Amino acid sequence: MLQPAFKGLKPAGPFLPNVARFLGYRVIEICANPHEVGIVTEVSALISREGISIRQAVADDPDLAPEPKLTLVVERAVWRSASEDA
Repeated sequence: MLQPAFKGLKPAGPFLPNVARFLGYRVIEICANPHEVGIVTEVSALISREGISIRQAVADDPDLAPEPKLTLVVERAVWRSASEDA
């Protein structure tokens, strides 16, 4: 019964968070209620207002992941810390 579903799965491509720092990117992980509507829209709007590109966005399926999160790889820090300004 599950075989057709699993046979239809295709790889989504490389998962960049593990190598983001080597590529000069930053990673943002967002844990929120996965059944809320508009999380990706709101977060991407905030990041785009800062003039930052999102290189990758991966949202865990709440039915498959015990602690689902939204993982974003962005081209640079969204907000600078005091240590980055020094």
